Amino acid sequence: MNRFKEDEIVQENQAQPAGDGIDRRNFLGCMAWAGTGLLWTMAGGVPTSRLLAQAAKAGAGVGKTEDFSFVQISDSHIGFNKGANPNVTGTLQKAIDKINVVPAGMKLPDFMIHTGDITQNSKASEFDTAAQVIKSTKVGEVFYVPGEHDFFVR
Repeated sequence: MNRFKEDEIVQENQAQPAGDGIDRRNFLGCMAWAGTGLLWTMAGGVPTSRLLAQAAKAGAGVGKTEDFSFVQISDSHIGFNKGANPNVTGTLQKAIDKINVVPAGMKLPDFMIHTGDITQNSKASEFDTAAQVIKSTKVGEVFYVPGEHDFFVR
């Protein structure tokens, strides 16, 4: 069963739905296959970004010299195990593996920043799992901006 609707052309005089037609479940389903990793580079003071998949293509960086680069990943949600992504640890490992592949003509990113939810339930074991996977990254340093799932309030 396909849960996704085809794109529709809406005429100016047609009534439009109140929302944008994208709900959280469908968004997470898309992100499971699209990923949320970006490679940011800076050359001559001008920042540019590419998806990890784009950066990994052969020759993506040939002829370009970056002043520095960093990788941004987001919302790993270690501990989540529902239909949208039943293996979040494996998904995070795939992202790290892509980060560790250096296309011809490029260098490893100088650092990585993880934004958003590292864990799903703010459990020590989830943070431990995330740390074990993330430490295999071949970048210089890793920085975190935690999300709301990373705080436990009693």
